[in-house]
Amino acid sequence: MSKNPIDLFGPADGHDAPSEPAYPPYEDWIMTMFPQLSAQDIPPELWPELYQHLLNQTFTVGEALALTFDEDAARGSQYGLVTTKDIPALGAIYLLDHIWSFPSAEIAFRQLTGSAPLRERVASLLELDHDFVSESPAAIVVDEILKSLWTLTDTYTVGNDQVTFVLDEVGSRLLPETSEERQDQGPAFQCAIFYDALVDQGYTLLWPRRAVVEGQVATCANLSLSRRKKIALQNALSCMDAFDTDISEDDDEPEATVVELKDTATKQIQKLRQVLIENDYTVQGVARLLRISIADTAVGFPVQNLSDPKFSLKAAETLPNTPLANLVRLFLLNIPLPLSHIELLFGHEFVDRLDVLGLFFSIPASRASAKLPETLYAALVQLAPVARDTVVATDLFQTLSAACGFDPVMYIGVDTLGLLNLIPRSPRVPKLLDLCTGSGVQGIVAARECADHVSLVDLNPRAALFARFNAHLNEVADRCSVQVGDLYEDLDEDLKYSFDTILANPPYIPNGGSSRGLETYGDGGAAGEDLIERIVGESKRYLTSSGRLFMVSNLANPEAYEAKIVRWWDAEEPAGLGCDSIVLYGKLWSAIDYASLILSRAASEDVVVQYAEGLEQHGVKAMTNGFVVLKRTGASTANTKTQVMADQIWQEVSGGTEQGLAVAARVGEFLR
Repeated sequence: MSKNPIDLFGPADGHDAPSEPAYPPYEDWIMTMFPQLSAQDIPPELWPELYQHLLNQTFTVGEALALTFDEDAARGSQYGLVTTKDIPALGAIYLLDHIWSFPSAEIAFRQLTGSAPLRERVASLLELDHDFVSESPAAIVVDEILKSLWTLTDTYTVGNDQVTFVLDEVGSRLLPETSEERQDQGPAFQCAIFYDALVDQGYTLLWPRRAVVEGQVATCANLSLSRRKKIALQNALSCMDAFDTDISEDDDEPEATVVELKDTATKQIQKLRQVLIENDYTVQGVARLLRISIADTAVGFPVQNLSDPKFSLKAAETLPNTPLANLVRLFLLNIPLPLSHIELLFGHEFVDRLDVLGLFFSIPASRASAKLPETLYAALVQLAPVARDTVVATDLFQTLSAACGFDPVMYIGVDTLGLLNLIPRSPRVPKLLDLCTGSGVQGIVAARECADHVSLVDLNPRAALFARFNAHLNEVADRCSVQVGDLYEDLDEDLKYSFDTILANPPYIPNGGSSRGLETYGDGGAAGEDLIERIVGESKRYLTSSGRLFMVSNLANPEAYEAKIVRWWDAEEPAGLGCDSIVLYGKLWSAIDYASLILSRAASEDVVVQYAEGLEQHGVKAMTNGFVVLKRTGASTANTKTQVMADQIWQEVSGGTEQGLAVAARVGEFLR
């Protein structure tokens, strides 16, 4: 791993452009710019130097800062900034260039499509793979850029027009203050947007707000909301760090401090649950508030689209001013609330330690709204009610790995809810395994309703973090063990043949030979069956003699599943163990229809067509939604039946409709 500074800014004396001949003398410039200089709190002692930079267009930040590169960091977070010399407080001011400005998303799309140099520079700032950018069609690269562009952008207003801009390589790498700095001296630098009306040009200004020393990480106050939010998302649910800290003689943290942190985190999580449940933040309570029609037997409703601004802003306006409505605004619709509203919900003690949970993102009043001078707080995660009184945290549907530099935790969708409604609640089982657990939703509901002990496994460390948080939030942490691992691979040897039930909602979307555009929680390999095959086949060594497997999945070419499951099961050792299984599925889609569904938000039809062609090349002729239910038997071979049950099989089962109950009844009949 290399963290040596890299000189990407040219000579230390910056780059010069010819002076604007019409630029006014300093005294006249002060008269013109005074309102903006004062409003932005730019220190008066820096005004003369700022004037010279603007007059001569000198960009000298390369004298003070250098990039660092960490190859082990997540994509999107590999570059950082450090100081290259000691700088006294208010010892200099620097111009940061706005490399690209645009007034609307439509114009941004056109400019990216039409300019290869612009595409390449923005892609570099987003840390997209160089070979992908240089070898892929422009439409596909633009589609990938637009998914992540929000992490680079900020805005300012000129008259009635809003301008969106992207900062240069320096400004895009600045970091917000650390928690230690927040409690001590604050961040090293301050920045401010500055519009020079004399030349119709926007800049971001940067200056040291306190003395900094060479080699110090360049943290900054007043960063763009997008930059701050990206960093905050990467550190969501940081409260779980308190439960990971072991006390040893070598620890810098005193034992009392570690205990206090864990105690505070526990109290904050308990208070969060108390407020949610007391205000009927349940499936039925929230459905009534949002006027979503669901059956009494429904275990929930899909929540991924509730945080889409197209829905959430309108929905938030129609909600009453009640505690439940404000909880829904905050945790489902992703609408920020003033701190005073959060204090009314949770109390002063909770708000006083708000940063402990890693659940909220603050929006300073200056960046919120003139009508709301109070700081706003937005949730970093979505809290979804499921089953009876279970609430689970997931990443928001809009959280993308390409933008945020981590693999997000899957939202609560109709597939998850369908599996939840299919799991028998009796008899209660001693041991249950939840593979590809994601947020832990299936295993945690099982721990609350039908299992004595649950093992939750996911390859994504962030998913394991969320699953552990959710186990604490739902008061089953003492009966859940969460493990980062590759399906069965990292389970202890003594767990073989021990699970009465295995649940799985694996990545099942076929990638057609290219994983680009799919999140890890969805990518099931070329034909979508890489993990399905392993889950079915290797369950042979982990189910008890009467154990059962329940899996929800997209199924490729479902008519072939009778042969597939027999082949997958028989390929695994030991020989001589048998099973019966049923595969229940719904409406079939052709490759092109399925591609259109999966890539419904693609910026170009070319992307959809290319994906469909990839599916067909890997043998995917038809796709469907379905369930696989398997049980160990005393026979020596595998036996499978497939059956079409309902066009919208996931929706019917999750909604507890008449057709859904028929599917559940068919499963019950099979298990007897």
